[in-house]
Amino acid sequence: MTTTKLFFLFLISALSLFELRAAEILGGSIRYESLGNQKYKVIGVLNRNCSGTPLSIPVFKIEAGSLSYTLTASRTSIEDVTPRCSKTSSPCVPSNTTTNDGVEQHTFETTVDFSVAPYNQFYTQGQCEVMFSMAAFHRSYNLTTVSANQFYIEAMLNLCILGTSLSNSTSKNKTETAIKMCCNVPFAYNLGYSDPDVDSVIFSLETPKKSKDSFEQFISPFSVSIPMSPFCMPSGVSCTPLPNAKPPRGIWFDANTGDLVLTPTNCSEHAVISIKARDFRKINNKMELVGYTTTELNVEVVICSDNNPPTIPTSNKQTVCEGNKLCFTIQSKDARSLKQTTDDTTQLIWNNGIPGAVFAIVDPTAREKEAQFCWQTQLGDARDNPYSFTVTATDDFCPNPARTNKGFIVTVKPRATMYAKYTKQAGNKLVFEGVNGSSISNIYEWTIADTLYKTFNQKDSVSFKDTGTYIIKIVVNNYPRNCPTTYYDTVHMDGSITTAVHSLSVLNARIYPNPASQSITIDLPMNHGISDMKLWSSDGRLIYSGAYAITLDISAYSKGVYMLELIGEEQHQFLKVIKS
Repeated sequence: MTTTKLFFLFLISALSLFELRAAEILGGSIRYESLGNQKYKVIGVLNRNCSGTPLSIPVFKIEAGSLSYTLTASRTSIEDVTPRCSKTSSPCVPSNTTTNDGVEQHTFETTVDFSVAPYNQFYTQGQCEVMFSMAAFHRSYNLTTVSANQFYIEAMLNLCILGTSLSNSTSKNKTETAIKMCCNVPFAYNLGYSDPDVDSVIFSLETPKKSKDSFEQFISPFSVSIPMSPFCMPSGVSCTPLPNAKPPRGIWFDANTGDLVLTPTNCSEHAVISIKARDFRKINNKMELVGYTTTELNVEVVICSDNNPPTIPTSNKQTVCEGNKLCFTIQSKDARSLKQTTDDTTQLIWNNGIPGAVFAIVDPTAREKEAQFCWQTQLGDARDNPYSFTVTATDDFCPNPARTNKGFIVTVKPRATMYAKYTKQAGNKLVFEGVNGSSISNIYEWTIADTLYKTFNQKDSVSFKDTGTYIIKIVVNNYPRNCPTTYYDTVHMDGSITTAVHSLSVLNARIYPNPASQSITIDLPMNHGISDMKLWSSDGRLIYSGAYAITLDISAYSKGVYMLELIGEEQHQFLKVIKS
């Protein structure tokens, strides 16, 4: 090979390497969606600095154990996401070229079908935790808290837990990852995750990775729990987090909501924050990790114009008993700074994190917007981990509007459930007993209509002077959850001696799997009395009606939330069904 050819090969290689290294990546995320029938779409999002060189398609891989395959991805969209007010023009035109300082979001997609070769080997070889990864050059070159190398993030799908009949779609992130924090100004942030399967999501801070088996190194004194410089008293970066202090102290990270609160103090700091969202689902009455996704934030601390960011002062922790309706008002506030001559107007939006809930602005003309959040829960919505959604407040300050994100969690508590056991004895005597429908102890109150009889015992007896049909009212409460249920029952006293168990007017029914892509099983107690069932869409359309059956095929229906109605002579209950 001639010297000239070697020179040109070297030049081409050097230019290619320069292009890869010069594309400055400002954070990103990776997630996956179930397409049904063991097929998944993998979505990667990268934010680039528009003043850098164009961004090439990153490398996607799928790996577990000794199995490793490179996936072919395509770029599906490019969007300018530079935070700016309505009076400012886009800095990233034309797209994916070297222009001005701004943020451009690139979305890439690829698909994997685990039912066909070679990806079916993950099942046959028992490789459980399958990793989807995305790698690209290069993180920001001016990072001050962590070393800057290849950008790498991953998402996990647990094939062994889900098997071939269940699926999972990881949480969607609706918030940009290129963050500018104003120096010495309180900052509140949330990724805006919404889980399509309504799984329980737990968040954690993670050490950024540069490859599958290699982590970035934090520069002292920074660490995974203190990834940048917060306000601390009297000095330093390590102190007890106080998110409600004025200003907030330390770095507060909420594992339930994903909220990040701090007051940045190093006005020239450039940091990376990696956040993992783990999806947990109850399978066979046990909470299982079914997958996770990772998002990386690129944070630049800058000196801002004199503008106070909006705040969301409403409490972000709510509780409700299943079957009840929860409504509360979410406020936004924006105080005028010392140098401002006019007040900012705020806007409120949410990420639709809880299917079926309603988020409505109370007065669209108000300067500081308020929103009414309402959710009519259903029997069966109770679970150990809370539901979550995210609210974003923005102001209209120019040229750089400020925003605040806040995560909200709603804990749905189970209702008290029971069965009633009746024994008719000689002398027209009735012995009755409440049998707890769960492991939680109940408090009982029994009354008999048209009599003065009342008792608070779980088991008691009463003798009737006359034969006939008597209406019994039972109020059962699962204190301290304090979600009482009122039952009405009828007993016919005719002098006979019998024993009977009544499941009463509220069923202890459950559906599994839920979410489901193919079929569901409706599990009812003995002597349930259900004869018919109907399936309703979220917009109130009847899409199925028939006799009660243990299983129901839902494979032909679109993804979404449905209501299953169970009907009997003395029983009537609605259960939520999620089609994945």
